[in-house]
Amino acid sequence: MGRRSFKLPTTPALLSLYYGINSETLTEETGYYFLERDGVYDIVIQNYPACNKVCEQHGWHMHGHKFWILGTGKGEWTASDEQIASLNTEDPILRDTVISVPDATKVDVHRPCGWTYLRFVAKNPGVWYFHCHQAWHVLMGMNVAFVTAMEDVGPPPEDMITCGDVTRDVVFAKEETQESECDSGDSISVAAVVLISLGTLILGVVMTVLRFSMAKPKIDENHTTAISLQSDLKKDAHDP
Repeated sequence: MGRRSFKLPTTPALLSLYYGINSETLTEETGYYFLERDGVYDIVIQNYPACNKVCEQHGWHMHGHKFWILGTGKGEWTASDEQIASLNTEDPILRDTVISVPDATKVDVHRPCGWTYLRFVAKNPGVWYFHCHQAWHVLMGMNVAFVTAMEDVGPPPEDMITCGDVTRDVVFAKEETQESECDSGDSISVAAVVLISLGTLILGVVMTVLRFSMAKPKIDENHTTAISLQSDLKKDAHDP
C-alpha cells in the first residue's frame, strides 16, 4: 500500500500502543495510519500487473469498519473531472470486502490496470487491518493498519496471554498507573460533591428567605418566555 510493504511488529500493534512499548516503530513508513475518530477517509486501490504481466484481482477486506464502494474504473486513477463525476455518492454499496477490478489480462508490467474508490468513517477505536485476502500477498506485505482513538480502548482481559515485549511487569506497571489515576480522580470527585452539596444547602436557605420576604408576583400570560431547544442540521457522518 502506498508503494510500501507492511511490516509486522515484534509485539502486536494493539498491545504495543496500549502499553506504550516500541510504538515509535508504528508509522506510515511501516504501514500504520493514525486516523482521527469520526473522520471521513477515502481510499483508492490502484491495481498494477504482477511480475508475469497479469493484472490480477485482489480481494480487499477491512476489519472493524465497513466502507462505501464509490466507483471502479480502468487504467490509472488521476482524479480527473470525468473520474470524480463517475463516483456514486448517492446510494453506494456498503461492504467490508471488495474485489479490485483489473482492465486487462496481459498488459505492460509498468502500466496501471484498474482502480477502486472507497470511503469510510473511522468510528471504531482500535487497530484495524485492511489487507488482500490472498495469503501469499499478505506475507508479501499487501496490507495496512488503521489506528483510531486508542485513548478509548479498554484494558485487555485479565486472562490474556501476553506475547512479544509485553511482560508481566509491563502489565502490572500499567495497572498501577491506572489505579493511581483513579484514586486521584476519586479524591477530586468527593471534594466536588461536598462543595456542590454545601452550595445547594446555602442556595436553598437563600431561596427560602426570599420566598417568604417577597410578595407573590402577578403572572401575565401574554408575556411568558418560551425556551426552545434546537440543534444545527448537519450532514450525517454516516452518509457518503
